[in-house]
Amino acid sequence: MQLMVDENGLPILDQFSEEGFVDCVFRITDLHYDENSWHFHMEASFEECPVGIDVSVVREIKAGFDEKMELNPDHVYRKGVSFSRSGIESDRLVTALSKLYELDLKVEKMVDRETFTAIALHQGNIDAESEPIK
Repeated sequence: MQLMVDENGLPILDQFSEEGFVDCVFRITDLHYDENSWHFHMEASFEECPVGIDVSVVREIKAGFDEKMELNPDHVYRKGVSFSRSGIESDRLVTALSKLYELDLKVEKMVDRETFTAIALHQGNIDAESEPIK
């Protein structure tokens, strides 16, 4: 499958969306980490405008499910992922998501930061540096 990008090399945000499902595609930049978290910027293009957001994810995330596909409560990370406003491109991202999910929201500015629980939808060992984590 060929990744479509805009004239600036940014992936088209919604290129893999169909029938009410939206799989957003981003380019990750400025990847770095500290003792606890991975930090990076995600960016894409939507309606010929750049959209993006800053993200932090718990660094030592472990598989959320055991071999029987039962949730491991020790691998549920409260405040495990946070999304931070990176400027006007984050405001445009919220507007883009509202359009893609057909929500009638009028968003002028993204909140400064929103934090969520993280659970890796995997079994077994995860190497976050070389494998995608869902």
